[in-house]
Amino acid sequence: MMVWMLAPIYLLLPLALLFNLWKTDYAGRKLLVLEWLACLMFMSYIFFLGPWAIYNHYLRWLWPVLFLVVSFFVWRRYPGFR
Repeated sequence: MMVWMLAPIYLLLPLALLFNLWKTDYAGRKLLVLEWLACLMFMSYIFFLGPWAIYNHYLRWLWPVLFLVVSFFVWRRYPGFR
C-alpha cells in the first residue's frame, strides 16, 4: 500500500476525533471518559507508531499539544471534573 494513502489516517482522523471530543455534549461522565480515553489511545498510537519520516517529523508533536488543549477545554466544561 502506498504511504500517501495513509495520510487520512494520520492527518484527518485525529482532527475529526479532536473536533468530536470538543464539540459533543456528553450525557454523562462515563461517556466523556470513554471518548477521551479512545482519543488518547489513538493519539498515543499515531505518536509512537506513525511513519513521521514521510510526512513531517514536527507534525508528530502537534497532536499531543492539540489533545491537551482540547482536553483542558472539555474538562472545564463539566463541573464534576473541576
